[in-house]
Amino acid sequence: IAGFETVDYEDNFFDAVIGNVPFGDFKLYDRKHNAMEFKVHDHFIAKSIDHVRPGGIVAVITTKGTLDKQNTGQLKVHSTNKQVNFLVFKGNLSAGNYFSYG
Repeated sequence: IAGFETVDYEDNFFDAVIGNVPFGDFKLYDRKHNAMEFKVHDHFIAKSIDHVRPGGIVAVITTKGTLDKQNTGQLKVHSTNKQVNFLVFKGNLSAGNYFSYG
């Protein structure tokens, strides 16, 4: 068992990646999956996109900041090379829960 930041699966290995991405104001060194130098939460999302097969599903718990930030361009560019379905939970886990799928 190892943390997602240290595993080295082949790209397109999984049908789905499901997780609760970590948060922090720091970057992890990862030449293959973080060439754009994302902060840790976007790095984990980008690595998930790489590891899921085209047409697969990436389902992560993240904050609205991941999707609502002013510059989402880099993460969008990272995901445009592959058709991936996203299931994103936005909100407080204790109240007003809702999911978006797209």
